[in-house]
Amino acid sequence: MPNQKEKNEIIVNEILFWKENRLLPAHFCDYLLTLYTGGNNDFDEKESKPKRSQTLSINLFTSLILLFLPILLLVTYFTELSFVLQMVMSSIFILFCLTGLLLLKRSALVRHTSLTAMAVVLLVFSSNLSFTYFPHNLGALKGLLFLNCLIWFVMGRKFSLLYFQIAGIVASCGVGISFLL
Repeated sequence: MPNQKEKNEIIVNEILFWKENRLLPAHFCDYLLTLYTGGNNDFDEKESKPKRSQTLSINLFTSLILLFLPILLLVTYFTELSFVLQMVMSSIFILFCLTGLLLLKRSALVRHTSLTAMAVVLLVFSSNLSFTYFPHNLGALKGLLFLNCLIWFVMGRKFSLLYFQIAGIVASCGVGISFLL
């Protein structure tokens, strides 16, 4: 049977875990830590900050996205690669962004960078799809553009990103107007 000191140590470790993983707001965790340590805060303040390796992972992932996005766009538009190869490369890039988004979901930088890069690549992907399979059909292009706008709006709502919501609404209005013309 653990004694009271061991119980408090288990509770303090659990509260530090909550604080590190942002399961509770930091000021609640600080209050609970003060309560369970009797005001003797002998816990390490560094534990509430992101770990160096996690920060390095976030910076590396964001740098890779920002490096490969222009390369992918250049390869898509200015090379003679086949359509299928271009789409495979775009799909791999989107999967890379999704993986980073899932693994580093607590990072706002990764969330914004990944979602924006995926939106750009998906827009290029869908326009290439329209130009390849429906070369003289503007209705198909407008429909795919409207679908992109809808995806932007939904992503903006899901992740509470106002700029995606605004982009989705404004661009869908532009596509809607072009349907009338």
